[in-house]
Amino acid sequence: AEADSTVVISDGTTSIGSVTADGAGAWSFTVSSALIAGSHTLTAAAQDAAGNSGAVSVGLSLVIDTASPTVALSTTATSPHSGVFTVTATFSEDVTGFDASDLVLSNGTAGTITASSASVYSFDVTPTADGAVTVDIAGSAAQDGAGNTSSTASQLSLTTDASAPSVALSTTATSPHSGVFTVTATFSEDVTGFDASDLVLSNGTAGTITASSASVYS
Repeated sequence: AEADSTVVISDGTTSIGSVTADGAGAWSFTVSSALIAGSHTLTAAAQDAAGNSGAVSVGLSLVIDTASPTVALSTTATSPHSGVFTVTATFSEDVTGFDASDLVLSNGTAGTITASSASVYSFDVTPTADGAVTVDIAGSAAQDGAGNTSSTASQLSLTTDASAPSVALSTTATSPHSGVFTVTATFSEDVTGFDASDLVLSNGTAGTITASSASVYS
């Protein structure tokens, strides 16, 4: 800028302030009010004491980002589930710094984290025992390009069941017995798929199976 000239700084077409250049034409400007989030293009134009305006400078482009990236946990596994399942952490924007140390698991252990992009990360979870497995990501686990740290993820919870159901056969008939008698099959938990084809009888035939519940069949 010309020595002692007034330099007007604009954000797009809006003037946001001015400053006087020193005797060598050097100047600096501090924005007094925070710019709103989004894209901005700052320009400068000098005006001397006689009112002559110089050319507008080449624009300085910048993006203001003050929003914390969010993260959501998801899985395609249904509850209850048996065995290892995959969890995906999806951030609302590209982040860095996310690793296994940011995971908090209950009743399970996490495998290696794999990134399919800078915002989507996946890892396998191996349940420790039957019951609820929970996965959490605490706040500030990762940061975006502007340095904003991520928010806390909503907890993911999945019930795991790796134990095979047992079944016990019983009857109220006493031995020896004459004629038809009823047998009850009682499973240790609710099951599906049990039908007459699963029965193996010697010296007898089975009638229609009737379910009194999802775990008791007669």
